[in-house]
Amino acid sequence: MPSLEKIVSSFLGKRVKVWTRFIEEPTQGVMIFFNLKPPYLILLKTDDMKYIIYNWKEVVRIDCLDNIRI
Repeated sequence: MPSLEKIVSSFLGKRVKVWTRFIEEPTQGVMIFFNLKPPYLILLKTDDMKYIIYNWKEVVRIDCLDNIRI
């Protein structure tokens, strides 16, 4: 079974939707960076060229919108 790091790294450069515990609507953008070690960050670039940084502890779900095979 592939590791979490391998799965999430396959999302880099691809369009994703991210749900967190504190927002009702998911955020959609291109995943640019993630870190599975402290400080547990994920960085997205949205369609309107904004950068959003999330803490992994708040992320509930990530969907990759591009077709990929794992």
